[in-house]
Order: sequence, then structure tokens, then C-alpha cells
Amino acid sequence: MTQQNLNIGLSREQIRAAVQADFVELYAALNSEYGTNLVPRLLNSGLSDSQVLDFTRANFADLYAAVKAQALTGVPVFVPAYAIVASGLLLPVARYLNAGLSSDQLRAATQANFTDLYTLLGGVNAYNPVVALGNDLLAWWGDAHCWGANGGMTIATGVSSWRDIVAGYSAVQASGAAQPVFSSTSFNGSPGLTSDGIDDCLVCTDAALLTGLPAGDAGGELWSLAQNDNLVAGATFFDLFGYANASQSDARTIGRIATPVYGRTVFGTGGGNVSVGGTTLFSGRRVIRGAYSSAGTVLFMDGAQEGSLPGTPATAAARVALFARALATPSNYWTGIGAAFLITKPLSATKAAVLASYLMSRRNP
Repeated sequence: MTQQNLNIGLSREQIRAAVQADFVELYAALNSEYGTNLVPRLLNSGLSDSQVLDFTRANFADLYAAVKAQALTGVPVFVPAYAIVASGLLLPVARYLNAGLSSDQLRAATQANFTDLYTLLGGVNAYNPVVALGNDLLAWWGDAHCWGANGGMTIATGVSSWRDIVAGYSAVQASGAAQPVFSSTSFNGSPGLTSDGIDDCLVCTDAALLTGLPAGDAGGELWSLAQNDNLVAGATFFDLFGYANASQSDARTIGRIATPVYGRTVFGTGGGNVSVGGTTLFSGRRVIRGAYSSAGTVLFMDGAQEGSLPGTPATAAARVALFARALATPSNYWTGIGAAFLITKPLSATKAAVLASYLMSRRNP
């Protein structure tokens, strides 16, 4: 997108045409990216100055409302959710085009509003899941800004502690030999955390998180953006992300099945578990999602549903594990690289689709 410059010295007609072009482009970008059906009021030649001003005000009101509805923000995502909420979502504030302003003041205010909107709609990180998901987001390790020593990680031999972005929940690993390795470029040129498939994992036992996780048959979801580097089919299931208490009979987990090498979601039923395998190879970088409810579980890969099974979950949460089965003694370790790990409440179809699109955009930067 290319913003038009409303420079001093432009004629009335030149400014009208430039403003018109910006509105048409911004409305088209919103409609294309988010499925909205907004129609700009056209600033056609022949309109009076007051009509142009009225239409301009109305178009800005539409655009700023749409920006707020889509939870777009220019603020870096590595901000605790409570800080974003407390600050009123940190959304930009439109400059009012009040009657009585001089033509130059109106030009400057209009230019500033367009700059805001182009920045938000044209930015790589325009969508902010922390804001967009709000209270539906329970935990999230691995945002685009949540890496390295300045992004919530404690790095020793590998990563010994990693704070999530929602409330600073720490996933930890005391053993140096079992610490996943951070690199700012390992995930296709972007930050990632590498697990060796032998004993690497991080475990969170923060009571503040565990007590708020969906348990029993309550609805909830697990999401991860990750790379699988173990393409050997066999007899072992490998776990990427999940939580549990004593066994798979009370767990919720996403990962891969033994053979063929497809994605997998699991939930415990109290006396056993229900496992749903996918239909596409879990090779390279994938977005995997397990959605759980009192009716069963659904597996999604890269935004598309791949399988489902009925059943009544009977899950519990004594720990959350990244790259391993979440038991008192972790097992079934993941081989590959993780870039995002999220736990959410049940998401609407719209929220899930936008989140999947966001994560997939990070899959191939």
C-alpha cells in the first residue's frame, strides 16, 4: 500500500483526490484481510467543502471502529495482557476534524490519521493476538517479540526459564542437558526453540495458571506453531504441547501419531483416552490446533479440520509441558523447533481463523 502525501501547497482538488485514493485503498485492505464489507463514502468532484468534510469524518469513524474491532495495535506484542487492557487497548486516537479548523489544520489532522491507519494495516505485526483474544487467551509462549534475554527467557546452557506473555507464567528446566536451545534464526530465519527429542522440555507448574486451565469436560484449545524433525514412523507417539496430572487418562495434548507421521490431539476420559490422528504429513513447519469440548475433540492442521472423535474429557492440570508429555516424569519428547505455544478458551470461528492466519504468516516469513 502507498499512502498519498497531503503536502502543503496542494490544491483543493489534489487533496480531495489524494484523500479519496487513501480511503479506497484502506477500505479494500480491511475488507480483503478481515472479511469485512465496508464501503467508503466517495469524495467525488463537485461536492461542497462541508460535504467532503462530513464524508471524511464518517470514513475515518468507520476505519477506526474497524481497527478497534480487529484489535489492531501498533504497540509491541510483548506487553502483559493486563497492561493492554488497563491502558484502554492502546489503540490510536483519531484526530477530530472539527468545524472551525483552518484548511491547513484539517490537512495536517487528516494526514496524521492516514499515517496511523497505514501503519496499522500495513505493518507486519498489525494483528495482536493478546488484544484480539482478550480473556480467551490463557497462556502464550513464543510471540514474535517474546524471545531472548530481553523477551522473557533465562538462558543458561540452553533456556532454563521462559515467561509467557499473558501473566509471566514460567516454564522451566533446571537440568542444563535437558534445556531446549534458543536461536534468533532457527525457525526459517525467525526465532525458535529447538528440542533434541531425547530429554529437552520446559515445564510450568505455576498454580495461578493451572487453576485457570479448562479441566474436566470444560471447553478449551491448544495451539502450536512448530517444526517436526522426526519423520521416522514407528511405535512411539511424540508430544509437542499439553497438560496433565497423572497420566494420559487426564491429559490434553497435541503432537504426532506414531505411524504415519501425522498430527494428533488427545484427551483423557478418566479411564483411558481418545486420540485423533490427522490426514497430512507433519513435516516441516505446521500450525496444529486441538479443540476440546464436552462433545469430544477436533484436530486442525494449518487452519483446516483433519479429524474429530466424540467423548467426554475428564482432564486435570498439575503441569504444562512444552516438547514432552506432561507427566511427573516427562516422556515422549519432541524433536524439532517450537515457535509458539498457546492455551485458549474455546474460540469463535472468526477468532480461530484470524489466529491461524497470523500463525501461518509466521510459518513462512
